Amino acid sequence: SGYAACFTIIFIWSFWLIVSRIGAASELTIYDLTAMRYGISAIVSLPFVLYFKPWKTLSLIRILSLSFLLGPVYILTVFSGFIFAPAAHGGIFMNGLLPIFTVMIGVIFFAARFEQKKLSGALVILCAAAILGMNTTGLDLSKSWVGDLCFAIGGAFFAFYVTLARQWEIKTVEILFCSSILKPFITDITIIKIATPSIMPRNEKIEIILRKPSFLFGLKFLDEINLSTFVNN
Repeated sequence: SGYAACFTIIFIWSFWLIVSRIGAASELTIYDLTAMRYGISAIVSLPFVLYFKPWKTLSLIRILSLSFLLGPVYILTVFSGFIFAPAAHGGIFMNGLLPIFTVMIGVIFFAARFEQKKLSGALVILCAAAILGMNTTGLDLSKSWVGDLCFAIGGAFFAFYVTLARQWEIKTVEILFCSSILKPFITDITIIKIATPSIMPRNEKIEIILRKPSFLFGLKFLDEINLSTFVNN
């Protein structure tokens, strides 16, 4: 079951990178994408949160910390990265740097024991991601460095989130409460303050993805759009 969960997470993250790049390349703004991302997750998570009532077991500081780390700063920065860089770069500078950030945060902020094996493993992951990225995009930082920087910042935020969740032994339903219920509320207020989200336009590619049941599995719609355009450009 552990291996199945790992492969499922890899698939979901990879698919999310590609779909986010498609959205960023369309007429949708980063605020539209954020509304879709958090709105849908809130609808799905709300019944579980209301049933288990995880706020009873969380302190205020933990609720605010977890909600902030994956809040508007994180998601708007990441979606901005897809505007300036290909999806493959997200795999390098966000997911690839994530293990290194996690090790560094644990050692610096939580007095975790430095383990050379963990750092070596993180460097291997980063190198593998970079090699894959160079094979698909050439890794031309002169044109995509802004997006790459956004991805790196997003990876740092997520690394803090993962580290805190592990240190505090946060349960799944507590994560749902902070990341899918409170976080959309905080994000909506932020977006209203800093920008007026555009009315979501009619977009053929997005409609293809959302209309097809294969949106949940990432299979059939790949034949209907030039996916390599969004991965490599």
